[in-house]
Amino acid sequence: MDHVRYIEKHLLKASYKKNGVYNNTQILSRGKILNTRVVGGNYEEQCVNYLKQHGFQIAAQNYKCKIGEIDIIAVKNNILRFIEVKYRKNEFFGFPIEAVNKRKQNKIMKTALWFLGENKEYENMQCSFDVISITENDVEYLFNCFGAM
Repeated sequence: MDHVRYIEKHLLKASYKKNGVYNNTQILSRGKILNTRVVGGNYEEQCVNYLKQHGFQIAAQNYKCKIGEIDIIAVKNNILRFIEVKYRKNEFFGFPIEAVNKRKQNKIMKTALWFLGENKEYENMQCSFDVISITENDVEYLFNCFGAM
């Protein structure tokens, strides 16, 4: 059995199938499997490049602490931006912005407070909680979507 089919067999076995789509995987045309975290990481990297090209300074990428994770932390115009990147291939499971529900928002805000506690140079900056929503046909940067600090 070749390597790709072995991986495919065992990874797909570990995933569950719903409405013809395997959860947490994408199957590419050559039979390769791409984990959704890899896909999300690729889109996050593209967002970082876009932000840099438009004058944002990246303070942190994939910031993690014991409370949670923030995809991108950036500064522009003396505003510290905590940015969540959400991608959906299609709207079958809802729009990307819908994935940033109240629970996720609270987790991001608590993680942001942890970040500010560790990085005193940002503690007097105005903060904004932003979302970059990506679908196959559209990219939206939504400023100051939730919370206030």
